Amino acid sequence: MKNVKLSMDFDFDEREALETEARGYLGAAYAECEDGRRFSLCFYSPGRLAQDVEESAMHGRPFIAEQRMIVLTEVTLENMKAAVEQLAGEGFFGT
Repeated sequence: MKNVKLSMDFDFDEREALETEARGYLGAAYAECEDGRRFSLCFYSPGRLAQDVEESAMHGRPFIAEQRMIVLTEVTLENMKAAVEQLAGEGFFGT
């Protein structure tokens, strides 16, 4: 599917970009398809994902499960957009 874009329900300004990269996580994102469908996405860095799994395990839940989780080397706007575009080209968001 072509023309899938990354979107958020909030302003993703420079400050938010810096904070997102530092957190290594963004959970309020969507892939918007040209036909109007939206898919919830969450982005993790490997380090943040490891921290969250460890924290979850300490509370008796030794796993993380999120729909449409995408793990990036760094959670930057450029990486998120590139991942959504590549995944769309691979049919990740359906036909």
